[in-house]
Amino acid sequence: MTKSIFLFLVCFTTTAFAQKNILRGYVFDKNGGQPIPYSNIIVQNTNVGTTADVNGFYQMSNVPTGNYFVAVTSVGFDSVVAAMTFK
Repeated sequence: MTKSIFLFLVCFTTTAFAQKNILRGYVFDKNGGQPIPYSNIIVQNTNVGTTADVNGFYQMSNVPTGNYFVAVTSVGFDSVVAAMTFK
């Protein structure tokens, strides 16, 4: 039986001059609401990614401006991919 990941994404633009963004969020089990620690979060087709902490929270900076797919993976869970636009 596979479990589902729910991904909560929050996107912030740091400054208009830097043209870089910050992505923050929380990864948790869709069914039970428990955090999924150490999940991998990757902005596809870039070299930007991070790992969630023990409580399922993560933050990555220097996300380039543009349209991307953000992928979340964790052992024992189905992967999730979400389309995002960073301005």
